[in-house]
Amino acid sequence: MADQNQNQSTSDQESKSGPSIALIIGGIVLILAVFAVIFFVLLKDDTAQPPDIDVPAPPPGAMTATALDPVHVRSGPGVEYPSYGVAQVGDQGEVIGVSADGGWWVVKILPDKVAEGQGWVSAEYVQIENETEVPVVDAPPPPPPVEVPTPDPDAPTATAIDIVNVRSGPGMDYHVYGAAPKGAQGEIIGVSEDGGWWVVEISPDEVAEGQVWVSADWVIAENADNVPVVETPPLP
Repeated sequence: MADQNQNQSTSDQESKSGPSIALIIGGIVLILAVFAVIFFVLLKDDTAQPPDIDVPAPPPGAMTATALDPVHVRSGPGVEYPSYGVAQVGDQGEVIGVSADGGWWVVKILPDKVAEGQGWVSAEYVQIENETEVPVVDAPPPPPPVEVPTPDPDAPTATAIDIVNVRSGPGMDYHVYGAAPKGAQGEIIGVSEDGGWWVVEISPDEVAEGQVWVSADWVIAENADNVPVVETPPLP
C-alpha cells in the first residue's frame, strides 16, 4: 500500500512537472521564432539600403562638411530631388556653395560619378569646419514626377527605395524623363547587359517607347530572375 501511495505521489509530481517543462520549451521556441522574424526583417531592410557615395577628400584648409549621420547627397536642395548616394558618418566633403535659404550645402563630388561635379546635403546632418563665405547656388528645377502603371500581382516588380530618376538608358549620361516617388512600383520587363539597370514598363503617354530604365541600386526587385536582357540604346 505504501508502494502504491509512493507511486501515486511520484505520478502526481511528474504530471505537475510535465506541463511546466513543456511550457518552458514552448516559451523558448516562441522566443527563438520571434528573434528569427526580427533577424529576417533586419536582413531584408539591409538589402533595401541606398548605395554609398564616394565624396573626394577636401584639400587642407578648405571649408568642409562632415556627416553627423548617414546623409543623402542629392541633386538639389530638398527631399524631392533624387539622391546620388549616402555619405556615411564621418565622411567629409568640400563645401563649394549654399542654398538661398541656408538649409543646404553644395559639396564637391567626383565628375565621373555625377557630371555636374556637385551635390547637395542638408545642413541638419553635417558639421561645418573652416567656414568661409561661399556663393549662393540657385536650386535646379526638380525632375517632373513620373507615374508608373501598377504592375500585375504576379509580375516582376521594382519598388523604389527613394525618389528615383527614370532614364532613357542604363547610365547617368542618359536623358532623365522624370522621377518616380519613394515606394512606387513598376513592372520589370528587362534588364541591362551588366545587370545594373532594370527596364520598367511605363505608359506610352508618359514616354513614347513605353519603357524606362532605373538603377538597380535604387529599387528592390522581386520575381525578376527570368526577365530578358535588353540591348543598351545609343546615347542621344
